[in-house]
Amino acid sequence: MRPDRRLGGDAADGPWEVIVPAQPDDPDATRGIRFRSAVAFTEAELLSLNALYKSRWPSMENELKALQSQGFGRNRTRRLELVVSRGTDGEVARLRAREERWRGKVRELEAEPLSGKAVGRLIAAAGKVEQARARQAAVVAAAPLKHARVEGGAERLGKWLLVHNAMARALATSPDEDVRVMAPTTVGELLLGQSALTVVETERLTMWVDALDAAEDRRRQAALVEVFNSLGLRCRGSAGVIHLRQRPAGMGS
Repeated sequence: MRPDRRLGGDAADGPWEVIVPAQPDDPDATRGIRFRSAVAFTEAELLSLNALYKSRWPSMENELKALQSQGFGRNRTRRLELVVSRGTDGEVARLRAREERWRGKVRELEAEPLSGKAVGRLIAAAGKVEQARARQAAVVAAAPLKHARVEGGAERLGKWLLVHNAMARALATSPDEDVRVMAPTTVGELLLGQSALTVVETERLTMWVDALDAAEDRRRQAALVEVFNSLGLRCRGSAGVIHLRQRPAGMGS
């Protein structure tokens, strides 16, 4: 996080820009996700920013949840942490469960009347507990560490904000009033969530989306297609174009 020099920001008063670098080891953040903030965040707040926004900007929660419902939800921050593998975690969990079972056996034996045979079983059970505990320590000590992206952080919220702003600005250009105020869930129902056939050509991707049956829905769907086509979208160097196609006979909405 740093002052946004383009808006005359300084370390005392801001405004600031939050930058999630494309490469975790890029100290200058030459490439990455960038969004502005009127308040400064601590390192801990940045790592939990996807949850912190609910208290800072409660009015945005439903807007962002609408994006999540359309497939913009799961993501991981680009921050890396050293963690053990899932296989190691699973083995440790199994050893802990084994230790708990033997601890339960020890408690049962402690409740039995004292006898030489009971003492022998108690000592054996206690030994199993120590073996399981020692095995856990050995597995953890020998486990290789690797860098992994962790849940949460500023990246996911940053992408939500950028997608929300980009979609809102694009919809605002439509001459159709219904489209200008359309929620992400409605965009998904009318267009983004519909079946499509993609034709790949040289420097061109043509998506044929099934047209809806109801006249009013088809009108709004066509207005959305006009908005997205006006954006000049590209994918891996190819221009993306959307067209509507009539559903095959017998297929309902």
